[in-house]
Amino acid sequence: MNVGFVGVGAMEQLMAERLLAAGHRLVVYDCVSARTENLVARGATFVETPASVAWEVDVVFSMMADDVTLEDMIFGEDGIATGLSPRAIHVSCGTISCPQARRLREGHGQCGQTYVDAIILGGPAEAKAGELSILATGVNDVWVRLMPLLKCLGVVMFRTDDYFCRADQGWERASSTVGSRKEIQRA
Repeated sequence: MNVGFVGVGAMEQLMAERLLAAGHRLVVYDCVSARTENLVARGATFVETPASVAWEVDVVFSMMADDVTLEDMIFGEDGIATGLSPRAIHVSCGTISCPQARRLREGHGQCGQTYVDAIILGGPAEAKAGELSILATGVNDVWVRLMPLLKCLGVVMFRTDDYFCRADQGWERASSTVGSRKEIQRA
């Protein structure tokens, strides 16, 4: 599958490395191109804009740390939404507010695009081992398409028809959904 990452911090690099190792084609963008060098050396393709990532992939992951940056990366002049085909999926894994999560869902919907809100539970050790816990929104046909990628990244998949809000109740909701790791069922 063709997969993209917009924003390639430490966690994203570890997640992207797992997808490369599983044989997926990877396209990456970061405003600091040096962050992508390790992935490019391993076979990823670097492109100049978030829109260029979206043009080339079936699924694009983003993990922005704030609403303003995410808004620009998605709906800006060269944002993901300008290049994402109606068949492709945008998976947002960053820490964003409830209003921004709604904005992404509505904005992508107006463009005829698919948006998935995902919470990634775990740190670098879990990302490197492919043992992240992933809580994500979506309907069954989206899950069927995402499952091969998510299984590369984590051992747990939950789904809901709602979106998660990280800024306020999202993490509490995720924690109450997950419970202790011993109670989690593997996908």
